[in-house]
Amino acid sequence: MHLRLNVPDWRAGEVACGVRASLPWLGGRSRDRLAAELMGWSEATVRCGALDLVASARYGLVVAIRSLGLVGARIAVPAYVCPAVLTGLRAAGAGPLGIDIEEGSFRFAPGGLRRAVTEEGCAAVVAPATYGCNQDWELLGSLAAPVLDDAAYQAGLVDGGGRMCGARGAAGVWSFRFKALAGVGGGVLLSGRGSEPSHASTGRAPRVGSGELRQLGDYLLRSILRHWIPRALGGAWRPQAGQAEVRACHLAIEERPMSELQAAVALGQWQRREEIGRRQRRNTAMLLDALADAPAFRLAGEPVDGRFVHLLPLLVDPRAGDEGEALLAARRFLWERGIQTEDPYPVTLGEPEAFPSAHELTRRLLLVPCHPSLGEREIRHVAASLAACSEAILDRRGAGSSREVAAVGA
Repeated sequence: MHLRLNVPDWRAGEVACGVRASLPWLGGRSRDRLAAELMGWSEATVRCGALDLVASARYGLVVAIRSLGLVGARIAVPAYVCPAVLTGLRAAGAGPLGIDIEEGSFRFAPGGLRRAVTEEGCAAVVAPATYGCNQDWELLGSLAAPVLDDAAYQAGLVDGGGRMCGARGAAGVWSFRFKALAGVGGGVLLSGRGSEPSHASTGRAPRVGSGELRQLGDYLLRSILRHWIPRALGGAWRPQAGQAEVRACHLAIEERPMSELQAAVALGQWQRREEIGRRQRRNTAMLLDALADAPAFRLAGEPVDGRFVHLLPLLVDPRAGDEGEALLAARRFLWERGIQTEDPYPVTLGEPEAFPSAHELTRRLLLVPCHPSLGEREIRHVAASLAACSEAILDRRGAGSSREVAAVGA
């Protein structure tokens, strides 16, 4: 058994809709149906305004920046951020302005963000809900600058203040690329009240591309084999040092509407969102309970609606020794037990002295799978492995040797 990260929780409905949409002679109206269901949910929740179905959340950011007149502007982003966000800003002709984060958090450091808006010519803020963890929306609401609500991980969620994630700013985005819901790409651009549709999602549905068909086949195979995919099939290699630094930071952007195939699979996931959400909450609760027996780790950020949707973000305790070596040791320990972990994002906006908290985070951040295709048996295995890993790491802290800590996962 090997617990991978990207195993979609697909059933017959998603598979049938995806196969049908990939055959152009069968036609289909999945985009229209998805748009109608999303807008109906929005009307019943917190009305957002206009809604566009786009090829990706990063293209949604491009459209939002252009429609808000922010081309050429400096836009604040956290120094620790998904590379896709930076790609979207640069494709729109905006300049990302990195702001350090709070220590051990994904949130903007408040002082740095306020200075950027009031003193450094920052015209807007992108507020990413990294791994599903909210930014400080009280702080963001107090700024004299428009905020783009990057709720890529929060499709269909409502935050603790009763606000629809993605609709808390001047514009916002959701993603269906294996976040809260697992599709074959696609995203949603949400605009504020009184906005008109951007026309980014209008026109003829684009033809199904070869990349989407490959992803459909890949995810279909993963959804069938689930936790029995051999390690040799790629994506499950033993963790290596320096992976975050070499990770690609520039991703392609297709400037087009959501395709019929993307919409078909997203629609199936959307219609099962309550069932998927229940498993996400269960898995989150089980892993959070397990942290009581794993003192080498603590939670980074707070989940929305009581759930992390894809990855559980943990921080390695500094008492474990050198953070980078202890993190690598923990990842290798879990890999030996058949649990894949995710590379942290690289910090590409500046040197460590400019963003000390962001760079430290990459040396401490352990990203563990908690997606809904994991059953109770698999989650119990993750929980037990975290406890065993914690004990192995902290047992070696007395010598104070980073080399001994690293040997745990050697």
